Amino acid sequence: MCASIRSYNGVGDIAAIRSGARKSLYPLLRKQAAFVSYSLSDAGSGSLTSVSVFNTRKQAEAANSAVRELVR
Repeated sequence: MCASIRSYNGVGDIAAIRSGARKSLYPLLRKQAAFVSYSLSDAGSGSLTSVSVFNTRKQAEAANSAVRELVR
């Protein structure tokens, strides 16, 4: 298994970001090959941490590319 861990600092409205992740990011990840899980945690002080798990590193890297495109 391979995990991608992302940290987001100075995010502002954490509730709005969670809602957006539920509506767009999670469905995108779920469609990726060999998706295992996704979690988003409030790290305090306006920071969030997300963890995406896939079966292989190659699949995790492909998902990372898809996430970058979504964020753009």
